Amino acid sequence: MPTSLTELNQSECAAFVAALGYLFEHSPWVAEETWPQRPFASADALHAALCATMRAAPRERQLALICVHPDLAGRLAQQK
Repeated sequence: MPTSLTELNQSECAAFVAALGYLFEHSPWVAEETWPQRPFASADALHAALCATMRAAPRERQLALICVHPDLAGRLAQQK
């Protein structure tokens, strides 16, 4: 599994997702859809790209991400 930014930038999609897919709980699609944007100039650029991918996703996909990680939604959402 890639461990450095250089290795991530050179990795195949599956390895990239295996290394970063956990960052957005139960939503490895964020890493998968960010992979084509390589190479990343820095860890900050990689983080920004991952966040941009998540924010650009359709609303339904964003809601699915929040639903599998209730702490992101807060107590009111947990209470429905």
